[in-house]
Amino acid sequence: MNTIHRIIMHTFMFVAMLLTAACFSNSLHAQSAAPLQELIGLNLEDAQAKLEQQGYEIAHSSLFKKEQLWYNEKQNSCVNILFEKKGDHKVSAVEAGD
Repeated sequence: MNTIHRIIMHTFMFVAMLLTAACFSNSLHAQSAAPLQELIGLNLEDAQAKLEQQGYEIAHSSLFKKEQLWYNEKQNSCVNILFEKKGDHKVSAVEAGD
């Protein structure tokens, strides 16, 4: 009975650690995209210039999905910007990247 109790406790502790790590990781990603919400509504060219000023480099650009992934090496953070397909391609959303 003592062995089963230990196995259950170790399993519970492992699951609790995984959940804590997942929550902490999500909060870090949310924090990295939050200050960049000011980019929403800017045209793509201006948004790109602001990202570069803040130390971000473009990591990926999708031609068909109208989104770009940007990475900041110093902060070890990624953000994904989505922009409109027509006109001056205004930024419609900024979210944490993967």
